[in-house]
Amino acid sequence: MLFSSWQDRYRKRWERFYIYVRTTQCSVAECREDAVFFTAPPVRDLLDLCEQRPALANRLIADLGAHLAELDPFRACLCGLLIGRYGEQGASSSDADRALVDRFLDTLKACLQAVELICERRSISPEILLDRPEAFPANLSALFATDPEPAKAAFGMGALATGLLSRLAASRPLRDRLQQEKQVIPFCEGFGVLFDPVFDWLPGLLRMAEEGTVLLLSLEQKVGAEVAFQQVDSNFLLFTLLQNLLYREGLLERFGAPKFVYDPALDKCSRHLPLSGKERLPDPLEDNAGFDYYAPFAPGTDGKYDILHLIWGEGSPSGLPQLDGKTVLLLAPLTLSRRWGEEFLLGSHPRLRPAITLTRLLDDEEAAFWIARIRSLNPPKDRNIDRYFK
Repeated sequence: MLFSSWQDRYRKRWERFYIYVRTTQCSVAECREDAVFFTAPPVRDLLDLCEQRPALANRLIADLGAHLAELDPFRACLCGLLIGRYGEQGASSSDADRALVDRFLDTLKACLQAVELICERRSISPEILLDRPEAFPANLSALFATDPEPAKAAFGMGALATGLLSRLAASRPLRDRLQQEKQVIPFCEGFGVLFDPVFDWLPGLLRMAEEGTVLLLSLEQKVGAEVAFQQVDSNFLLFTLLQNLLYREGLLERFGAPKFVYDPALDKCSRHLPLSGKERLPDPLEDNAGFDYYAPFAPGTDGKYDILHLIWGEGSPSGLPQLDGKTVLLLAPLTLSRRWGEEFLLGSHPRLRPAITLTRLLDDEEAAFWIARIRSLNPPKDRNIDRYFK
């Protein structure tokens, strides 16, 4: 009976909430300050009930997903934020996730329409709009008077993207689906600055290497190893994981980096693992290169490495160079001091679980084979180096 009572209370509060979001007019003041929505009694009462009875969150997410397409553009964005927020607390619904992605794609189109209308009405180029992102809310307020639908979508896009980011981090099927939408990353990188800082993180998540293997070779030490990794969204993070793995496996000296300084707290942080009570992160939070990382065609006939074929950290492991169908990295003695900060060490979202393991060490014969294969490469003979990249 007690459970039934909670369900009855939920149903009544959901009905009040749904009537509110469907029948009351969304104002520009609400769009500029979303607290207006969250403090409205029908909204507040429903969320309070779910706080009192967390088991109801699954039902709320399912209901929000089922009605997301019907809602006012701005309020739909805030409901998308709720789907993500409750998802972080363990509630989820695959149907709500799909509805969230659908709404995001529709909202993206509306945001582009808003940008186009503002530029047209003000007779300015998108570049001028992008130069002053702080003025964008005022431009949207002016647009609201004549074209409220795209203006509402643009006002809510940051909240919607925040909720989406959370669900993407938790669901590979969702990531796989959104990776097929070719307009998403260009929008994030081209216009994301107008909407919310969260758009800085979405491209990394969508370009993330879900899983893979890398063949590591040291030409100087004449050794090699194969490692497997998962959920790594930047080469800088991969470098951190590699260096710490080699330390934990006792292989740093074998690969030619005996002076690398290992920090156990930073190692855990990079894998999104909890710290013990005594462990403290360095301030500032950053890592230092233990090696130079090169593509397999970097060595020249003189034995020196061509710096043009250095692997830079901002890219994704999903785009690392390949040789004979294998992803290959050369670990060379450090000549360039390289550092990277927390934006790479922490990854695109705390719900990701970056990991790396040693698959095997190459025996002398296999290591010699790969080193000879690399020595046979010569950039002047292989000018079309793009073919080595995925």
